[in-house]
Parts: sequence; C-alpha cells; structure tokens
Amino acid sequence: MAMVAIGILLSSAIASCKTSPRSITPPLPSPDVQGASATDPIILQTEALYGLDFSRDGTKLLVIGKNVAQIYDTHTWRPLGDQMARKGMERGTFDAKADRVLTVDYATWIRLGPITREELETASACVWDAKTGKRVAVIRHAGQCVNDAAMSPDGSRVVTINAEDDRALVWDVARGELELVRILKHPGNVRTIQFDSTGEVLVTTYKNSDGHYIARLWNFATGETHDLPEPGEASWYWARPSLSNNGLIVLPTTYGISVYDISSLKLILRKSNLVGSHGQVFAVGLSPDGKFVGASHERESIWEVETGKLVSEGLFPAMDYELGDALPSFNADGVSIALPGNDGACIRNLRTGQLLRKLNYGWAHQATFSPDGTMLAYSYNNQTRVIFAKPDAQGSDRWKKSWEDRWEQD
Repeated sequence: MAMVAIGILLSSAIASCKTSPRSITPPLPSPDVQGASATDPIILQTEALYGLDFSRDGTKLLVIGKNVAQIYDTHTWRPLGDQMARKGMERGTFDAKADRVLTVDYATWIRLGPITREELETASACVWDAKTGKRVAVIRHAGQCVNDAAMSPDGSRVVTINAEDDRALVWDVARGELELVRILKHPGNVRTIQFDSTGEVLVTTYKNSDGHYIARLWNFATGETHDLPEPGEASWYWARPSLSNNGLIVLPTTYGISVYDISSLKLILRKSNLVGSHGQVFAVGLSPDGKFVGASHERESIWEVETGKLVSEGLFPAMDYELGDALPSFNADGVSIALPGNDGACIRNLRTGQLLRKLNYGWAHQATFSPDGTMLAYSYNNQTRVIFAKPDAQGSDRWKKSWEDRWEQD
C-alpha cells in the first residue's frame, strides 16, 4: 500500500507580557489582541483541566474543563456558542475546518469491564457543532465504554473503540444522524486510535496474544493495512503514538521509544532502557518537522531523530502520575518547547536547554502552542491563560521574559 505522509495538528508558539493579565468574563467586551496590546496575557474563566486544542487556522481555541467545554475566538477572545456541558468530558479536538468538535468522556479512559446504566450514560463520545455549541451526536457501544475515538478531518466520520474489544467502529455523522458504516477487525484488543491530518491514514494500536504493543496503519479508503515490524512490550496503558508532518511516527514502549518512516516502514530511531523510577514511557511527541522526538518518562528527554543525539534531559518540572499523559509541546520554529508539570510549566530553548520563561508554580495540567507560532495556552489556578510572542523579537528572544516582569503565578 502506498502510504501518504502522516501529519497531525501541531502546536506552535509562545509568548511574552509586560502588563498585568486581563480577566475575560463573558459577556463583557474582550480585548483586540491584534492591536497595540497584543503581548498582554489573556485569562479565560474556563480551566483546561483535561484538554486544549487550537483549530488548524489558529482562529479558535477549545478549552475542556470539569464537565464543560468552551470554544473561544482567538481574535476577540469572546466565547463562541454555548458551553458544551457533559459530565466526565476528558479531551477533545476540532475537525480540519473547525466546524465540529469531538469529545471523549473521562470515565471511558479509566473504566474497563461491566459498567452500570448510569456509567454508560457518560461512557461515550460526542460530536458538537463548533459554531453553536449544540450536540450533534452521542456515540455509544452496546453495553461497553467508548475508550477512545477519532474524527476524520472533514468531520464526516468518527471511529470509536472499546479496549476489551478487537473492533474499531466507523460511524457516519455527516448529516447529524448516527450510522454505523464499517467495522475494522484487529488480531487483539484495540487500545488507541487516531487519523492523520489528511484523513487518508488511520493509525490504531492493539495488544496481541504475546502482550506486544502493535501499531497498525490503515488506508482508510481501501481498508488495506500494514503492521509496523519489531513489536515491543506495551507501554503505559493509554500511551499513544505521535505523528509528524513529514511522515514519521513514534511509538512508546515500556522502557523506550521507536521512530518509523510511515511510507517505507523503516525503523529510523530506537531508544531503550530509559531512566525513570517507574520505567514507563507515559507520552511521546514529534516536532512538526520530524527533526526532534520527545518522551515523558519522569526525566523528559529529547533527541535528534536523524542522529539519535540526546539534546536535553530533565529540563522540565517533575511529573506526576496524574499528569503522565502530558506531552512536550514543540514550537514549529524549531527553537522552543514547553511542557506542563506538577511544579508548573516552563518554556526552554530546545537546543540549549536555556530557561526562557517560567510560567507558573503549582500544577499546570495542559500547555499547547498555536499553529502559527504566536500563542501558548496553558492551564493554571482554575483558569486558562494565553500568552503571546513578542512581535519585534527573533528566535528564542520572542519568548523571553524581561527581568523586571512579574512571574505569571501572581
């Protein structure tokens, strides 16, 4: 099968401020961040406990808090549409045009085995209209949790799985009417699922009879498949692969990572026996250009993909099991990187490790860059904060905080 280049919605960018943050409480008028005060930080009154996602064009920001999600316009910072209320909502993502949002319930990720009728009500995936905040569809498995879900970039298909089932179910949601259209069978129970940026390739992971963690690549149009070779033991239960714009995929294993070229299935890089008190790789991430790969294993490490050279290690705040799925967020400029942690979030120079900005103290649950390289959104203290790059600076200087500025934890 001729595989297309894999891509993902990638985060970019970071920020700087010299004045006190402004709190945005709907429906009060919101600042025009494109004007003279474009470097002032924004405070949104929805805390991103469980998810942050910029739309591909950077014009919208999805913030998922406790039992509620809200979309914000990134030009005016006004809320768009109604709040999306859903008990147990855990994460979400836009489709390519930011017309729809897919959310997955938190309970579905941690609950296996038989579930009660009450649990089943929140063990599902939901599709929402991004303009109005109205729910378009609720997707449930008969008597089972929906443990993971992915939406095609055009918003017409949703694929769901249950972690005790060997099937991935493909649903047509194009007309707002739920219809099961395909069933994708696997040799073992499916663990994770995601689309590439084109929607032509679907990546699933499953655990085979030997306990190995396998990544399967599907041509979504034809149903043809390829399993990546040289399987390893399954990693942290929900750890998922990460995809780059240039057709690479990184797989987490129990004590390491493996990077493959999607089209040739060639192994590009393998790192094993990573140091960590629990020996688990919680999360992995590739830079947008595929030049760097990061792994969170309690001593966050970053390598050059081409050479395998260790670029940095242990640069970020200490991680906690409850933040184990936090990914290093690479800036598309290839200069900066950020990561949330239980001692706050920070921004560093990717190549030198220089601390560019300490964002806060205490838990920072989420942090993600906008695709255009101008914004960083992160969660802190029951709020979501957005900071902006200095428009008159270059390289890593765009993210540096002047010595006279206050820390963001104030």
